[in-house]
Amino acid sequence: MGMKLADCAALCNVGINTLSRIENGNNNCTLAATFAVLNGIGIKLTSPSLTPDSIEKRNHSNVNNDEWV
Repeated sequence: MGMKLADCAALCNVGINTLSRIENGNNNCTLAATFAVLNGIGIKLTSPSLTPDSIEKRNHSNVNNDEWV
């Protein structure tokens, strides 16, 4: 994107070190920080299993609601 690390971190409301870890694929980052960065740079992360239709189907099936999708 041609943006300096400090500017991008400020835009995403995360620290420079956190942004650097995410950028370099370090697994020592929180999901909240990752989503903050995605949101800050305009990337919408979606999952077909989390659409309203799929959730409704799951609620009416025999799937335990405590299970991961």
